[in-house]
Amino acid sequence: MAEPVRKQKKKTVRRRRPGLLSIVAVLAMFVCLGLFVLALVQIDLLPSHILLTGAVILAVSLLIYVILWFKFARKTAARVICWLVAVALACGFFVGADYLKKTDEVFDNVTNLTDRIANTVSLVSLKKDNIDNVSDLNGKTVGTVPEADPEGIAKGLQELQSKASVSVQDYPDVISCVQALYDGEVQAVLIPDNTRQIIHETEGFFEFQTDSNVLQQTVWYTDRTKSAANDPDSVADITRDPFTVLISGNDSYGSLNENSRSDVNMLLTIDPRTQVVLITSIPRDSYLTMSCKKDETACSSVDDKLTHTGLYGVGTTESTIEDYLGIEINYTVRVNFSSLVNLVDAMGGIDVEIPEGLEVDTFYANGTEGVKAGWNHLEGERALAFARERHAYQDGDNQRIRNQQQVMHALIKKIISPELLFRYPALMDAVSVAFETNMPADQIKSFLRYELLRRPNWQIISYAIAGDPDTQLSG
Repeated sequence: MAEPVRKQKKKTVRRRRPGLLSIVAVLAMFVCLGLFVLALVQIDLLPSHILLTGAVILAVSLLIYVILWFKFARKTAARVICWLVAVALACGFFVGADYLKKTDEVFDNVTNLTDRIANTVSLVSLKKDNIDNVSDLNGKTVGTVPEADPEGIAKGLQELQSKASVSVQDYPDVISCVQALYDGEVQAVLIPDNTRQIIHETEGFFEFQTDSNVLQQTVWYTDRTKSAANDPDSVADITRDPFTVLISGNDSYGSLNENSRSDVNMLLTIDPRTQVVLITSIPRDSYLTMSCKKDETACSSVDDKLTHTGLYGVGTTESTIEDYLGIEINYTVRVNFSSLVNLVDAMGGIDVEIPEGLEVDTFYANGTEGVKAGWNHLEGERALAFARERHAYQDGDNQRIRNQQQVMHALIKKIISPELLFRYPALMDAVSVAFETNMPADQIKSFLRYELLRRPNWQIISYAIAGDPDTQLSG
């Protein structure tokens, strides 16, 4: 007798519903994607059709990923991996949006030419006199130079006399005033801050910066005239037309609002068609006729060092170089000592190679450690000293120009390296206060858009104008 056939029970597989953490991760992923796309729209670096196509592809890809995750990821390990991927994508989109926001803030900062110029007068004493604050000047004499900055000196004296009872001795020029400080005739001097570096480089006062203390700084403001604002001579299409940028390096720390000497004068001529960048350096002590066509009220046409043109604004430096070389400079970028220090530190330092015979034990410029033959890693202050040093070299200012170009090459190398990704926030924070330019934000973005889409293979060529040393009458 045959046994009855048993009915086999159909095995049912229960699909586990996505948990709360999975739903939160998915929502976070799409929200962060939305923030990322919104940041891309606001910064306007990508053409609209590419931005729209990319956003749609990303959104659809993520939607397909979520459907596959919720439908087929049944084992605990698979679900955990999918959840981690979603969290990683959400974090990536959020960080990307933050990077883009910082970049957009930089555009606003560096293209926002202030309508006022800060002027500073400093109250300075010698360290050896043990005068550490303004109250220590009670009953003592302070030297001033009213002709150097009548309004600023008056304001500085008013602030000083509200804190201490002092006698005042006037001098005809800054050098004689500082000489009186060294001779003990006065116990402090009140001078325009932008003259301190000039004093430092005057024979007999090379140690002034390290010998002195700043007891007080008084800041006052003047309106920037329309001509002093130095409007750009823009090219029609910055992604096709060659253009020239003047990099003017001021010999000052802190704010860029104040005019000071132009110690670095470097032209970047960029040709997008040939993908060539030409760097041309001009010695700071080039003896040229000062041009005032950018701001006729700022100066007079006298023969002087190129570096002194910066005291009358970057427009005066620009027009002086234009007249000297017979060229048109389209845009300017102004930086100072703090700019270089902050940029180099934000990039984690730079590496420079020093040939045999160009070693320096200690940099004269600020007393920091020098460089040895071979490769040297420089942090901000040492990079600044390396770029400023000239007294330690037989070739003087010509070698300083070569050092400056090496620093620029090292910075460019850092900027295009993968390391930039991890230092991007610090770099953006440094750049946002590091320089001032008259290149419009829309043109900067157009050029960056060109860089992103075309990925040109830039060839960098460096030259420096050289001259013969001489002594001439300064303006």
